[in-house]
Amino acid sequence: MNLQKSMTWKPGAGHFHRRLTGLVLAALTAMIFGGISAHAIQPGYSLNNRDKPFGVTFIDEKHGWVVGDSGLILETRDGGVTWVKHEGITGVPLFAVHFVDMKEGWIVGKKGLVLHTDTGGECWTEQKSETDNDLFTINFFNAKKGFAVGAFGTILQTTDGGVTWQVNSIDWEKELKDVAERMGLASPHLYDLSIKGRSVWIVGENGVILQSNDGGTKWDLIHGGNLPFLLSHFRFPDACGRVCVP
Repeated sequence: MNLQKSMTWKPGAGHFHRRLTGLVLAALTAMIFGGISAHAIQPGYSLNNRDKPFGVTFIDEKHGWVVGDSGLILETRDGGVTWVKHEGITGVPLFAVHFVDMKEGWIVGKKGLVLHTDTGGECWTEQKSETDNDLFTINFFNAKKGFAVGAFGTILQTTDGGVTWQVNSIDWEKELKDVAERMGLASPHLYDLSIKGRSVWIVGENGVILQSNDGGTKWDLIHGGNLPFLLSHFRFPDACGRVCVP
């Protein structure tokens, strides 16, 4: 919340003081009950050598977000010509950001961090993810149903916009038996997911490609265990999916 912009003098006895008091109380209430609204806004920000951006999303051709290391959160409203930096929200690495509309979005990061906003980024609230594993990406069917994936085969699912998250368990020792026998374990890092219709695709380490055709209730292992490189991106630019590697 940009307190400085909101502190505008208007005629009327006590109007300014009532407005300022309301802003302060709103900020304190949000912080006490989990919100992170009283963060600093730095307009006209330019990336430098110390910044490490990890994730980007655009809601439309003008409005986009970038997240990265050390709690980096950037916003643009002019297609990337200028950027605003949101500071003081968190200091941990942030790996991905996703918005379903102009108001509602999520950010995921290290040690299971999930941040949520329904105010277009003015206020962020931490959601309980039920995991301490790093989360590398997040995607939603709509404002209620979505998924997040991450380290050690972590798959999280929500049906209430992230108010609650459930761990979607997969027996990796069984599904990737050859990897488990060769390496002594089989909990691949999952790096990306894509949603199209009722289909959900997840890609990750050890050549893993997972697919669900029923919105995430049942998962099928399409591929895994034979590829030495990491599958890191999956997109549907047209009727066919595309898997990309570094």
